[in-house]
Amino acid sequence: MVIAVNKSKSIISLVKQPIFLFITLYFLFILSCFLNYIFPSFVFKIFIFIYLPVSAFTLFKTINKNNILQSSNEFSYSLLIIDDNLVKALNESLVFLNPDLNIKQLARDIGTNEKYLSQLINKKYKTSYSNFINEFRVNYAKKLLLDVEYENYTLQSIGSMSGFKSKSSFNLTFKKISGFTPTDFKLRKGAV
Repeated sequence: MVIAVNKSKSIISLVKQPIFLFITLYFLFILSCFLNYIFPSFVFKIFIFIYLPVSAFTLFKTINKNNILQSSNEFSYSLLIIDDNLVKALNESLVFLNPDLNIKQLARDIGTNEKYLSQLINKKYKTSYSNFINEFRVNYAKKLLLDVEYENYTLQSIGSMSGFKSKSSFNLTFKKISGFTPTDFKLRKGAV
């Protein structure tokens, strides 16, 4: 019973395919050629006005649909690989600690180009490249601020160690992302 249901589903899905329509129309046209002896002008009219446009449209639609699906699947797979490389670079290599890191350099490090990396960050993480990298830097700075090993370090040193170029950019970015200044964060978490 299950086999019969699966078979009927596969036949229905086959009938829904545009290529099936094309093949059916082709065989109908071949059949009509045999009837050409009975209705000579009728067959030619069917060919010109019905079969040719419908089959051309069907083939075009099928080819276009397959190309779009194939390129879409390849792009999705590429983004998965890029995302995997990005996560490794950020979590294992800590590339965000480089204050001079830009999208071009990061893309080159993970084996892609700027366009794909930017698309990945925008679509998956719903943010811009700079905000994405700054979130990693701020989270790293939070760990350092709460670590007793770094309690004697200045905020500028913590910011520099976290990949920020200046104390002001560290303070502004930290407040923008966490809602607190680095000093307030340290006080609220009881690290001071």
